[in-house]
Amino acid sequence: MDIVRDPRWGRVVESYGEDPFLSSVFAKAAIRGFQGDDPSAPDRILACAKHFAGYGGAEGGRDYDTTEWSENTLHNMILPPFRSAAQAGVASFMTGFNDMGGTPVSSNMALIRKWLKEELDWDGFVVSDWGSIYELIGHGVAADEREAARLAFTAGIDMEMTAGFYERNIASLIDSGLISEKMLDDAVTRILRAKFRAGLFENPYTDPARSAKIMRHPKHIALAEELAAQCIVLLKNDGILPLAADLKSIAIIGPYAQARREHLCSWCVDGRPEDVATIVEAFRKEAENIEINTANDAFSDSCIDAARKSMLAVVCVGESHLWNGENHSVAELALPPGQEALIEAVGALQIPLVVVNCSGRYLPIPAAEKYADAIVHAGPLGTEAGSAIAKILLGKANPSGKLPMTIPRCTGQIPIHYNRKMPGKILSWQERYRAYEDVLKTPLYPFGFGLSYTQFQIGNIALSADSMPADGSITVSLTVKNIGAHKGAEVIQLYISDPVASTARPVRELKDFQRVELEAGEARNISFQVSAEKLSFYSAKRRIELEPGEFRAGIGTDSRVEMNLRFTVI
Repeated sequence: MDIVRDPRWGRVVESYGEDPFLSSVFAKAAIRGFQGDDPSAPDRILACAKHFAGYGGAEGGRDYDTTEWSENTLHNMILPPFRSAAQAGVASFMTGFNDMGGTPVSSNMALIRKWLKEELDWDGFVVSDWGSIYELIGHGVAADEREAARLAFTAGIDMEMTAGFYERNIASLIDSGLISEKMLDDAVTRILRAKFRAGLFENPYTDPARSAKIMRHPKHIALAEELAAQCIVLLKNDGILPLAADLKSIAIIGPYAQARREHLCSWCVDGRPEDVATIVEAFRKEAENIEINTANDAFSDSCIDAARKSMLAVVCVGESHLWNGENHSVAELALPPGQEALIEAVGALQIPLVVVNCSGRYLPIPAAEKYADAIVHAGPLGTEAGSAIAKILLGKANPSGKLPMTIPRCTGQIPIHYNRKMPGKILSWQERYRAYEDVLKTPLYPFGFGLSYTQFQIGNIALSADSMPADGSITVSLTVKNIGAHKGAEVIQLYISDPVASTARPVRELKDFQRVELEAGEARNISFQVSAEKLSFYSAKRRIELEPGEFRAGIGTDSRVEMNLRFTVI
């Protein structure tokens, strides 16, 4: 649930992206999936919201590093997903490794005990991240393990993960009066409450035989493939995709062409590489009439030879689990060594070229932008990666994925998140403002972007009223029509801006979205409810509130929408 604005950070692959509303929606869905209505059910577990909070802003994209969030940004951007998680009844929170403004999160009483437990009245328990209480010594705020235990427990961490500082020191800290028995009672109550809700006293162990009936179930495999296809983002397409039915031969090359373990990404606990169908294998299954040429990716010359013998080349690139995930940050946003050169060498053959990027983070690929006729961001898709990618490229599935993060043109543009604030200086001479002398100020691909094999038309956009009371709502209605030749899905996005407020506000913020699936020629009316909650923010009064005044709204398919709807909160 970390809000990530720096894709150099390795753990971007674990996160939901740069937007607090999107992260809030995903967090609620994940909590519902893990816990269900009854966490004690045999197929449910307790969920944990992490990393609380602000860890995604590690300086320089360096994992475990310090973070600096202003109070305004913390409450408006970083904490909203955690607020949503608490409201959704998540069982536990995990504190991060980072310090924030000089105070390590794992000793931050204002954040844990005051905001989470008291202000939100959340009744779950807080667990430290792996060794984060021990690391209070490393941060330089505790001289020894006894002091670290006192700081963390006083701040509100109920359960320690590893190190044993609590086990060895809590009793003596209570005896000496440095920790109150009331705090101990609260921590124990929270942990016992969670165990009762999970049904651990009635059924302390799960049935190990159930896994044999569940793992690799055909229905689960089919759903995993469908969801993997929905995650794929089509970034560029000059018409080459979907691949033509009369193709006689395709080269599928590159480090990901025959990869297995790499599709399972970081933190792979029980995924088995042998369950992964490679991209080459999936193509041979899905396109039996096409000759598939491939090569040992360790030798770029053999890859180029395979491409030379083919009518079209699909170059499958990306970062492995050894290049992203925890403790795997990068200084430069670029493919691992050799992959750009492979794309360039194949591009020089002047045959049709598709680049499939399976990276966990969102990268600019200059060679692909120059040579490729189509670019697909697949990311780490799990066991059904090969099947999902093959079906997308062959047109058996229509891409509908959208970017949860902005893709910069180069590393030097970071941070370039879409929901930034507008600098005051450029208001009067904005047309001459360049941001950089050596690169465009716009991103390579904006937040929310993603193409389809069909075309959608949005029309009849209307507001239900010109104004709304502070305790009311307003409706944005519109019509979506599939004007292309293929069935497809489009993600319609609603953005809001607050031009004049007590603090500087983002130029726009995602406030809602709907995925609409339509047959060719089909149209559908949809609507969005804009409530006071969606317009409220952490104001200059240091509280969440809705300020009256003019607001603007925009409807579209990515964050570049025109903010041409206006209404007033009275």
